[in-house]
Amino acid sequence: GSFYWACHAVGWYRRKVPASATFSSDGSLLGIAYDRRVAFWDPDANECVAALVSPHPECLSQIGYCRSRGVECLVGVSDAYVIVWDVGTSSVLWS
Repeated sequence: GSFYWACHAVGWYRRKVPASATFSSDGSLLGIAYDRRVAFWDPDANECVAALVSPHPECLSQIGYCRSRGVECLVGVSDAYVIVWDVGTSSVLWS
């Protein structure tokens, strides 16, 4: 059969331009970096379900999910900083 791409949804967050995006390991969350914030979206419902703010003044340029000791983490990178959040508790683990 033939395969094709289809737009599932379009969204925005505070009229910001996204810098980076990544899916959680199970695909249940889409994290998108906007300036100093990361918004977490439910990709099926197209709803923003949570947001994190970097403790540093620089904009995030890259984000990515990882697991550390059984904890789902989000790593954010700016020009001068690296931040690691625990996705489950929304707390900064390392900066």
